[in-house]
Amino acid sequence: MGFARNGCVALGSWLGAIDDPDPASSELLERALSDPSPVVRGHAVWALGQVGPMEFQEALGALQESEDERWVRDEIGAALDR
Repeated sequence: MGFARNGCVALGSWLGAIDDPDPASSELLERALSDPSPVVRGHAVWALGQVGPMEFQEALGALQESEDERWVRDEIGAALDR
């Protein structure tokens, strides 16, 4: 879990700082939205919010409907508001 969470944070920080993010990196974050750990899911949401949440609105919306963890839902709301 720790490595996957750290990977999400690193990818989000890096992708948010560059102009033309690699789609493969964003795909990794999208896959992390279905991780069994809410810590990983929440940090994947944060990272996608750094990239550009409108590109991932459908995936984030689907997760928001099924997510049990309140803080992950809150993170989704924050990402979609960016």
